[in-house]
Amino acid sequence: MKKSWTVAVLAVVWLWVVGCAPGDGDSPSPFPSQVVTTTAPEPSPTPTSKWSGDEQAAVDAVQLSIATWNRIGQSMDPLEVNTFDKVATGDALRAAQLMWTRWLTNGWRLVGDPYFIPDEVSLGAADSEGQRFFVVGCYSIEGTDVVALDGQSQSGTDRIDRRIMHYTVLKTPTGVFLNAGSAGQDETC
Repeated sequence: MKKSWTVAVLAVVWLWVVGCAPGDGDSPSPFPSQVVTTTAPEPSPTPTSKWSGDEQAAVDAVQLSIATWNRIGQSMDPLEVNTFDKVATGDALRAAQLMWTRWLTNGWRLVGDPYFIPDEVSLGAADSEGQRFFVVGCYSIEGTDVVALDGQSQSGTDRIDRRIMHYTVLKTPTGVFLNAGSAGQDETC
């Protein structure tokens, strides 16, 4: 019963809309004669990574290690030194800890945010420590500085603001991606 009642109501509504449509000549339309059309916006394409899932994770590991260094280098909070082992391993971990100790001893801190623009990712060797990836791109320290407590710059005039960097990222057997090392070229990018 309910189904036939619903069908009947829909039929009456359809007849009313069709019967009152402009141009039928029999009855005036209760709707304005102006027809308004709207179009749905075109869906924007979903951004896709130019790398596979593991390659993107390797890039993300580099970006996270840089962001961590930026945060720690700016705050110089002694309690944060142990944060490096969450984003780096091996040579990269030792280098970050050594640099942080040197900065802390000298009263230096980072001003600004160095950044990295990845360009290439390639698969490296695998061993008992995990799978390695190589991430190459442009590392920039433009607009940044290392300053002493008195605000004096500690950066040399011969520094290269943009250089090609090569990062090694380790995917551990547990699936964690860590910065395992980096080497810069004197080449600008």
